[in-house]
Amino acid sequence: METATETARETGNAAGQMAGQVAGNGANQPGKGQEVEEITIKFAKGLVGDPFVSKKGAELVSVKIPNKDPNDHSPWASFVLGAKQIHEDGYGGKALWAKIPKDGYTTVRRSTSTFDEVEGKNVWTDQNTKVSNAELKEMVEFYKNRRDHSSESPVPVRKEVKPDKEELPFR
Repeated sequence: METATETARETGNAAGQMAGQVAGNGANQPGKGQEVEEITIKFAKGLVGDPFVSKKGAELVSVKIPNKDPNDHSPWASFVLGAKQIHEDGYGGKALWAKIPKDGYTTVRRSTSTFDEVEGKNVWTDQNTKVSNAELKEMVEFYKNRRDHSSESPVPVRKEVKPDKEELPFR
């Protein structure tokens, strides 16, 4: 079974680079003269899990990706970033942000359950999907692209209801 750190390092995402830096492996680090184009991913504090330490000694954090469909109650997908890459916004709000390489790839993990008839219980398995970091940004920030449903349907017009008794506007 592959650990999150090994998966991250293989995919070339920021967490993998972080693990390589901590372990002293310079294979994933850009050269001194090279500039890496980065994208910023913004997400809520509630989506970040507890920090954990990889086998190589890197401190990592799992970030959850909410389901796009509010009626979808399946477990959320997640990905791993280096704990030092996640920063709070400067306004003291509930938002966090992280910069990741634009051209990199990240492994997104989603747990699924299937019923095993032989044992008579659910068996959980992980589905790992390799996505580009640009796709990852779209997945995490999908709420920005949602259509405002209130603009699609017209606002209901209130009907004036006349009181049975004549009331004074004030007492």
